[in-house]
Amino acid sequence: MLTSILSYLGLSHNDAVIFPPFKKEDFKTVDDRIRGGSSESKITVSEDGKSIIFYGTLDSRTLGGAGFASQSVEFDNPLNYPQSKYDGIVIDIANVDTFGPHTFAFNLKTTKPSYRDDGRRQSSIVYESDFTIEKPQSLWLEWDSFKPTYRGKPAEDAPALDTTHITEISLMCRSHFQKVANGPFHIKITSLKAYKPNDKPK
Repeated sequence: MLTSILSYLGLSHNDAVIFPPFKKEDFKTVDDRIRGGSSESKITVSEDGKSIIFYGTLDSRTLGGAGFASQSVEFDNPLNYPQSKYDGIVIDIANVDTFGPHTFAFNLKTTKPSYRDDGRRQSSIVYESDFTIEKPQSLWLEWDSFKPTYRGKPAEDAPALDTTHITEISLMCRSHFQKVANGPFHIKITSLKAYKPNDKPK
């Protein structure tokens, strides 16, 4: 788990850097196949652990427009990024395939996952920041850009995002109920970290 890696390196979750290092075993596939869909996602980690490629195929037809493919990371000890100190999350993107779907979501959860009797994960509130990427860049996602959703739809009564208790993060490609085209997607990421006010270029 990522917690043990950070402990080995002498770091805590108060440190701004979430990744790198990347390790394949930290990632868990959460695709619409858990609901009978046909979308698929995978993660490839570079040999030096300094980058990942998130790729797969988005299909919204099977579930009537509600396709999604994602890779998630759970944390034994929640990430702790108080809004008094940090302004959001920055993702360094090294490459993206713009011929297929290239609208993604970076998601945060503040509760531990729970499971049904049949082993399937129960749905929960997700704080989602959507972005469309056309070229390599550093993507600055302010806390205010993370909107609460439940099963892909706005959750108006959800509590405010608690950035001091982030239990899970995920990278997702989803159809937005057929607003995003079907097909293969591909994005390369080299860094994920929380940023402070003075970190962002003016």
